[in-house]
Amino acid sequence: MNYQMICCDIDGTLLDSKHRIPDRVKEAVRKAVEEGILFVLVSARTPEAVRPIQMELGIRGITVCYAGACIVEDRQVLYSQAIEAEVAKKICDIAGKYGLSISLFRGREWFVEQMDDHIQLEIDITRVFPQITSIHHILQQCIQEKAGINKIMLTASTEKVREVGEILSAIPELQVQIGYSKDNYLEIIPMETSKGNAVKKLCELKDINPQNVIAIGDENLDISMIQYAGMGVAMGNAIEELKQAADFTTRTNDEAGVAYALERFVLKNAD
Repeated sequence: MNYQMICCDIDGTLLDSKHRIPDRVKEAVRKAVEEGILFVLVSARTPEAVRPIQMELGIRGITVCYAGACIVEDRQVLYSQAIEAEVAKKICDIAGKYGLSISLFRGREWFVEQMDDHIQLEIDITRVFPQITSIHHILQQCIQEKAGINKIMLTASTEKVREVGEILSAIPELQVQIGYSKDNYLEIIPMETSKGNAVKKLCELKDINPQNVIAIGDENLDISMIQYAGMGVAMGNAIEELKQAADFTTRTNDEAGVAYALERFVLKNAD
């Protein structure tokens, strides 16, 4: 198969468990790009948090952020979706009652009410710092400006996050997508947003047949792009649901699973 685009998740996929890019993965990505293949990072992260990963890989171009709500090419927004501010306020009110840490993402901005261990961990992982401000104030500002929120992230213990996730999922009028990027990370994005829809949009923009796309991931939010791509690859450390949806299961992120998949299907030299 003549693959033209590789869409790759970041956390738990490209990065190992210590949040590093294995050298073997860097080399495989470099070789794929040299062969003219478009390598796209597809993540729930912000544009600012994806850019250092691109730089480390030595690539430029397109990134998909906020789990598909925003497509950026060289700092230019090609596509964007947002949660209505009134809906975001309802979600934040519920999350606040259960004591969850709330992060709001709008464009290149990240807002939090206060620092905690979950926020600090996200800073350590992404190397991006949030603005500490009133969440209520930001939402009121968005309501007045008729602007939306690209993504809401809720963090706490796994039990609390799952409980609030179930509560929000039972409110259909919210019209949002709810998924887990980690056990204790609840990601809330616009209803029509998904990594799969973003990859579909990319295929339309770049005139690429989805059969010529490889998608690689490990978590719930990756399933839609795994199903859409011609070759869906599950990491060895992926959740079982994603493995069942994939065409192939590679090695784990600590075993340079992305490199192994590229070597097998693109570079033709897996060992």
